[in-house]
Order: sequence, then C-alpha cells, then structure tokens
Amino acid sequence: MNILDKIKKNWNHKESVEKNVIRFSNEQEQRQRRIKKWYPLFIGLFIIACLVFPINPLVGICLMIGAITFGSEYVFNAATTFNLSIATIDSTHFVVAYSDAGNSGYGTAIIGTITNGNEISYGSEYVFNSGDVYKICVSLVDSTHFVVAYCDAGNSGYGTAIIGTITNGNEISYGSEYVFSTAYTGGISVSIVDSTHFVIACSDNTNDNQRAIIGTIANGDEISYGSEYVFNSKRSINLSVATIDSTHFVVAYSDAGNSGYGTAIIGTITNGNEISYGSEYVFNSAYAAGINILTIDSTHFIVVYQEASSNYGTAIIGTITNGDEISYGSEYVFNSASTGNIIVSKINNTKIIISFREAASPYYGKVIIGDISNGNEISFGDEYTFNENVSYDVYNSMIDSTHFVVAYRDGGNSNYGTAIIGTIEAPSAFIPRTMWF
Repeated sequence: MNILDKIKKNWNHKESVEKNVIRFSNEQEQRQRRIKKWYPLFIGLFIIACLVFPINPLVGICLMIGAITFGSEYVFNAATTFNLSIATIDSTHFVVAYSDAGNSGYGTAIIGTITNGNEISYGSEYVFNSGDVYKICVSLVDSTHFVVAYCDAGNSGYGTAIIGTITNGNEISYGSEYVFSTAYTGGISVSIVDSTHFVIACSDNTNDNQRAIIGTIANGDEISYGSEYVFNSKRSINLSVATIDSTHFVVAYSDAGNSGYGTAIIGTITNGNEISYGSEYVFNSAYAAGINILTIDSTHFIVVYQEASSNYGTAIIGTITNGDEISYGSEYVFNSASTGNIIVSKINNTKIIISFREAASPYYGKVIIGDISNGNEISFGDEYTFNENVSYDVYNSMIDSTHFVVAYRDGGNSNYGTAIIGTIEAPSAFIPRTMWF
C-alpha cells in the first residue's frame, strides 16, 4: 500500500486536517524508530559473522544464511511412487506428477493445497497416461495450466507431452497426448519459454544423440512442435534445461562423447520454434551425474550435480556473455559424501536451495541453502534433514520466499509418495524477516 492509499484508509473524518496530519506524522516517525532500533543489532551480528568466518566458516555462514524447519510429512500416493516431478502453482498450491506403481505404473498427477503455512491436503489423483511412464518432468505454464513431458513406455518409449488444466483449486483435466519424438526417449527435461511456448531437451536413445524441440500451445491444451535440433551427438540420461529469456535457453548434460564431462550449451530460439546453438562449454572435467540446472538471472545460471571423481554434491555458476558464450566460476561442494537426486530452486537472485539424498547409507533426504556473492561464488549453510529414512526421487520447488515443498519416495514408509513443507527462518531470531529478504 502506498502512502496516499494509507492516508485515505486511515483518515479520521471526525477530526481536523491538522490532527490527522500530526497523527500520521507521529505514526511514521514511530515506525522509522522501530526499524532503526534493529540496525545496530543487525550490523553487530554481521560484523560478528565476518570476524567468525575466517576462524570457523560454518558458524559465520550460519549467522548470515539462516535455518530451516519442517512441518509434518503428508502422503499423496499410498503405493510405490517413481519418477517424481513437482511444480508450484501459487502460494498455496503445487502439482506433483509421478508414476504410480500401485496402479500399473500409470502416469498420474495430483494437486496439493497448503494451509497454516506447513500443512498439506490433496485433491484426487488424475491419470494422464494409462501405461508405464518414465522420466517425468512437469512445468507450470500459467496459474491454471501445466505441461508434463515423459517417456511413454506403452507407446514404444516415444517422447510425449500433455497439458493439464486446473479447475476448482485441485481438480485436473487433460488435453490429448502429443508425441515430440518418435524414438525411445531417455532423459527428459522441460522448461517454459513463455505463455504459449516451452522447450524440451531429451536423450534420443534410438539415434544416439541429445536434442531439443520447441512446443507451441494453442487453445489452452493443444500442442504443436517445431523440428528437433541436435545439440550433442551422444546420448545421456543426465540432462536438464532452463529458460534464460524468451529467445534463449541453456542445457546442462553429461557428454558421453567426451568421457561424460559436465557440459552446457546455449540454445537460441528464432521464428517461434527454430533453434540454433552456440559452442559447448565444459564445467566439470569428470563424469557428471544427476545434473540439474537453474537460471538465476538473464546472464547467470547454476548447475548442481554429482561429481564422479568424488561423488560429492557440487555446484557451479555459469556466466553468459554475447548471447551464447559461457564462462564458469569455481566448483563448490555442498555435500562431502555420495549425493543423488539433486534439485536446485531459487529463493531470490542471491540465494538458492538444494534438495538431495545421501547416495550412501543412511540415504537420508536433505536440503541446504546456498548464498551467491560476486556473481559466481557460493557459500553454504548447514544441511537439514527432512526425512530420516531412505529417500528417493527427491524433488523440491519454492512456494514463496520463505517456504518450499519437497516431494519424495519414502523408503521408510513402503516407498509411498510423500511431500513436506519447509520454512526458511531469518538468519537470526532477533533480525526481522523483512530485513533479510
């Protein structure tokens, strides 16, 4: 609310103009005083963090980054659940797409509703493909539509996509299925370009390469495609795509033709559905697995992955110049142990959150916050466990600036599909949240 609107709302017509002005001025002055009284404490804590950092970096980071708490776990599919993918709809809703082993592996989606900050209720399950479905990836088109891309094992493994329409908060209807690749399709990743276009990156296991294609949405739930454009001449299931802007996207992948090295490339979209590529840029000179990519802003992206020489969870920031050229910062380890199911989401332009599972015993599901500085440097806070059981298919999505949802297969509860809400606390209980974000 701006100052003029606030004056109009709080104006007391029974009092004189002078009294109203004096009262408003006093309230403004008191508010400024309340805010200013926190400045010395905030500055003091920041100075302490800076002094502590050289001695104990972990403590120093924790003072500046903040903590995470979790609500209860909520089961959305009481059967073995595979190939999870999740997308936020709005501040109180999210959609999960998955393969339901309790229903012959059918491709299924469900809407979760968040209440009281960290409680979840679900609508009904809605099947989008009555057959075995793999490599599911869901992305939100707008507040009432989402796209799901997947490998349709019931149709020769063809790469397929479908639009879901959300009604009444938690009900779903689907359009027709549209095949984007008549080859057995391995890794699949989808990202929205604009309200009527999306990009799919996939591995073509029939023709042994990796390619991308642009989908165009019409009439709400109809899809047409441009041509497929190869960006790498060897297939790999380790790939992820993220939109940069309305005419550019970036793909990160394991280059099987170059010892599995972690590599990224920029795609440029022209004429609505045509693609050209820049050069390939290696970000990790070892086999990179579990790759996930996220756009930070129009010139930066972050890649998270399992670095094969150590199996550690690792992150790196890429900087884009001249439209399709890439340079990298250093690699930063966020988990010094074998790490799998890695997904990164953006809190804001300088903070990210990574969910993952320990890929060695005890296989717990965890999250960690990263702080970005100087364009391409990353520091991490503590790891927080959201599931003290074996966790698989871990996937997260930000709900708002202080809440996120994690969906996963809970190995400690019959492999049921489960979700939980995480809350990001301010860096200190003494620092108002408005001073952090």
